[in-house]
Amino acid sequence: MAKDPAVLFYTSDFLSGCMDLDMTERGQYITLLCAQHQKGHLSEKTIRLIVGSVSVSVLKKFKIDADGNYYNERMQLEIDNRLTFIKSRVENGKKGGRKPKLMDNLMDNHTLKLPDNEDVIVNTSKGKEGVGEKPLGYFEQSITDIRWLESVDRAIGQPPEPWVQKFHDHVTATEEFHPTIQKWRQHAVSWAKIEIRKQKQDAERKPKLTGIDRQRANMELAARQWQELTREQSSQDRP
Repeated sequence: MAKDPAVLFYTSDFLSGCMDLDMTERGQYITLLCAQHQKGHLSEKTIRLIVGSVSVSVLKKFKIDADGNYYNERMQLEIDNRLTFIKSRVENGKKGGRKPKLMDNLMDNHTLKLPDNEDVIVNTSKGKEGVGEKPLGYFEQSITDIRWLESVDRAIGQPPEPWVQKFHDHVTATEEFHPTIQKWRQHAVSWAKIEIRKQKQDAERKPKLTGIDRQRANMELAARQWQELTREQSSQDRP
């Protein structure tokens, strides 16, 4: 699998973690974090080659491993967490989907050779809307394809992995089939865009509390709390 080009980056945590650094040191810090993500733990020579004379304050942000290389604990944690997440999505994809019935439409199934020499199993039996084509491992291939996930991220403006998983669950439940992985991926992106749009529309439809409504709600809450406190005091005062 290609090197993962992305990692979760919490901007608030970064800013609070480098408040004691000046702008030059912050530049060194973020550069070394990115280098660790791409190259792994960093030797002193690698650090000098990347940022030149590194600040002592920046080096304090890094630990030293058994081999004498430098690494940032939080960056390593996020790298490990993302790798674990991707592996879990792959395992979930392997477990998902309906198991084919033995000998069900066996003679209708055949292997189709695509132009790019990709073999897929095509089921030519009629589905709900005509010919149905069942994907073979499209989810597993897609959830580990970093370049494609990056393109999905740009297309929908949200982390792609959860939406790819949701689409996989959707097509499994609805028995929607696709002849090629390209068709599957195109449908995944368009489906995610529609679902995200629905979420935004639903959020806009929810009634928003005015200042008076919030004030009334706070007064009602305060009244209930006062009643509960009064009952507790009354019960304590009883002999």
